[in-house]
Amino acid sequence: MKSVVISLARMTERRSLIARQFEAMGLGFDFLDAVDASQNEHIRLSRYDEGAAMARYGAPLTAAEIGCFASHYSAWQLCIERDESLAIFEDDVLLGSRFPQVLALAASRIDQHRLIRLFGKHNRRTRHLETLSAGYTLVRFQQGPIGTQSYCVSPDGARALLSKATLWNEPVDHYLDRFWLHRVASKAIVPYELEEMSRDILVGAIGARSHRRTGMAKFRRELSRQTDVMARLIYNIRHWPH
Repeated sequence: MKSVVISLARMTERRSLIARQFEAMGLGFDFLDAVDASQNEHIRLSRYDEGAAMARYGAPLTAAEIGCFASHYSAWQLCIERDESLAIFEDDVLLGSRFPQVLALAASRIDQHRLIRLFGKHNRRTRHLETLSAGYTLVRFQQGPIGTQSYCVSPDGARALLSKATLWNEPVDHYLDRFWLHRVASKAIVPYELEEMSRDILVGAIGARSHRRTGMAKFRRELSRQTDVMARLIYNIRHWPH
């Protein structure tokens, strides 16, 4: 399974750091140039619909969020073009000493499971799927863990993700978590052997939103959230544990 690292071409220090980590572990990879919102590259590639974002998310996406979605969208397209599974990374990760073992385990199972996450930002309830070697476990999330720092995807999984991503109305990690929409279950190998760098020290990080939703925006977001809760519950009941 090939690895690609999504990274802005101008972020040379970040590229050097991630390259050194892969090299130290004897892992090969290719850079996939991220869509650079600072250069308005996201505009020509975007499938973003601001009206839909306001209706669903209660706020417009930032240029950086649109660029991030476009970058992962490009990675899914690459997976299909190459007709091979890919391990996809963002360049703000730190690899643990046993990460190569986890990557090998994911590579041996990705065709069956279509999407295997190697990191998630939040702890969520999971269902045990398989006991793996070296103390690792394959699990399925009942609720997506948020984050696109690292995951593996098969061509079949990439096609499913692309099929429902014709219109972008939320950040890409939120979209990845909506498995009831694109039918790609959210699975992971735990414990993680990868962590996210501190956002405070990263130049070019998307960062947090500068304002809270109020009024109608807050209502729209809460309505979408509750709709998701029901859709997720129904999907989990119908498709659990596969």
